[in-house]
Amino acid sequence: MISSYFPSEEELYSLFQDAFRLQEENMLLQAEKKYLQILSYVSDVWLIHYNLGLLYFQLGRFDSSVEHYNKALKRAGDNPDIFFNLAICLKQCGRYEEAVNAYNSALEIEPGDLDCLYNLAGCYLAAGDHTKASKRYQELLAIT
Repeated sequence: MISSYFPSEEELYSLFQDAFRLQEENMLLQAEKKYLQILSYVSDVWLIHYNLGLLYFQLGRFDSSVEHYNKALKRAGDNPDIFFNLAICLKQCGRYEEAVNAYNSALEIEPGDLDCLYNLAGCYLAAGDHTKASKRYQELLAIT
């Protein structure tokens, strides 16, 4: 028998608060269950996908992290933090070209972001492009 139960907005918010608290307390698998429970009712909430991206990064499950950051971007594509965190995951996976694109997307939204510029330079360096890495490091030094 299929249940027609759908939690109230208050119940969903309470689940979110529980998941967030568990994640902050580093009880990641319990937090994951709560986030996934929320997604079983509402699948398009960018903040849930964003938090799952963070959680999966903490667990070292970078491909899952990338998947959820991409889902978050579908609803909040103007959020530079999502692009930044996505880029970190992509770099961790050795997907440097995609990481560079994500860092650049974050910089289009928030030009001059020092953390983003620093990590972009590091991404170029990891990819073996010393010329672009040097250019970004010099740009960073000119700002600071």
